[in-house]
Amino acid sequence: MNTFSILFDEYKKHKKLILAYITICIAAAFLCGPFIGRLTGERIFAATGTEPIGQTLELLTAGFLGNSITNLAGGYSNIVGVSCEPFTALAFIGLVENVNRLCGYPLPISSTPAGEPVVFLVISIFFVISKVMNSFEGSKILGLCTLGQLEKYLGLLFMMVLGILQVAGISNAVSNNVVQAATGESTGSAAGSAVQWTVGILASLLSILIAAISLVVYYIIKTVIMGLDVLQVGVGSFIPGFTAFYELMKTGFTISIILINLLLPPLGICLNLLIFFICCLLFRKCYRACTYLKKIYIKPFFRRIRGYDEKIPLVSPKFLKKFRKVNTFSCEGVDIAIPCFVLSTILPKTGLKKYQCVWFVHTPSGISLIRKKGRKHIELPFPVNAQNPLYLRRGFRFFEAFSYVNTPSNLAKLYPAKSCYVVFSKEYFYRFEEICSLTGCVNYNELKQERKEQAKMDKAERKRIRKEERARMKEERRASRG
Repeated sequence: MNTFSILFDEYKKHKKLILAYITICIAAAFLCGPFIGRLTGERIFAATGTEPIGQTLELLTAGFLGNSITNLAGGYSNIVGVSCEPFTALAFIGLVENVNRLCGYPLPISSTPAGEPVVFLVISIFFVISKVMNSFEGSKILGLCTLGQLEKYLGLLFMMVLGILQVAGISNAVSNNVVQAATGESTGSAAGSAVQWTVGILASLLSILIAAISLVVYYIIKTVIMGLDVLQVGVGSFIPGFTAFYELMKTGFTISIILINLLLPPLGICLNLLIFFICCLLFRKCYRACTYLKKIYIKPFFRRIRGYDEKIPLVSPKFLKKFRKVNTFSCEGVDIAIPCFVLSTILPKTGLKKYQCVWFVHTPSGISLIRKKGRKHIELPFPVNAQNPLYLRRGFRFFEAFSYVNTPSNLAKLYPAKSCYVVFSKEYFYRFEEICSLTGCVNYNELKQERKEQAKMDKAERKRIRKEERARMKEERRASRG
């Protein structure tokens, strides 16, 4: 799935929200733009045409673009910073706006809702709490599932409000020029009205388009940052203090981006474009990691609050819907079809990537990992047998399915290498034993418990033997003295 396909799928999921947002932007353009001024007659047109058409169009263009490209960026200059870390960016923007207000507005920073004292205080509190949670390996996932989701939607809400304010401001600025401009002909003429209305409408439509594009930019950058957070969890667990260092670097990067855009706007625009280009290259891989976070951690986390479904179907309805038109695969005989995510695979030429979503499928012919590719499917059968079984493990955060590389040297290791390792959601909590029974897989938890009990019995047996041996030697020494 390429980037455009992912964006189109996200559009279909959130189509109503996007259409509602565009409708609000159109309403803002109508109320603040040339339309309301023209209809109410509150603006007075020039009585005669005294300026050449070229100068008039230059005046109208300046009303929209401003005097430089930095004015075109306007309030969107902080979009990269807000996308990286909304809590950090909004807290810092609010701090700068409040300091700027107290010092008599020496900095050319536009006013935003983040500058309101109450909003600034609330966001600052959330910023501190989220940083504390995300700086420790044990609470990182909890932070991503709770405040991380609040942060994501807060940043999205901020970008939507900012877009509406930008549309209203740009439309109003153009309206002030349109209704006062001369067109080289009398103002009341058809040609004069046509130019005024055309420029006003185009400016409003373009401002609405930029507002919509800003949401796409926010989604792409935020997806990449969240994906990097997920990848960092795997790395940070092996390096003490790495999680705190990563959060510190991310905060410093966000503040630096905002400062550069504030103090050096041309450099900030170039840097924003470069960051966006890099994020586009990383988007697909990070999107897989974000989907993994959502399906394995976030969704089960909130489902657990309500209680897991005891009758959740083992054949997912999404699987039947997705594979009904696949020519190379028949859904008949499938008794288990569960979405799962690949964490590692060292089998050659599998085509599987880390955090890729596949289907854990059981049929009378065996167990396979299956993924759709157009009108066809790709299947990776698990080599399940008595010598190399497939294990299912009930973990703390998810369920695992894995097999070991079936070589004597590997199996003799303390931590053998896994030939394939996938995880699926804890939403199947009440049907875990049934999955083990249907697939014929080894319940790793029971096996581990049996091994622990056996090791305990062996230890007790060795202890008994040593005790008997010491008693026997003591009797022998006593007999030798007598």
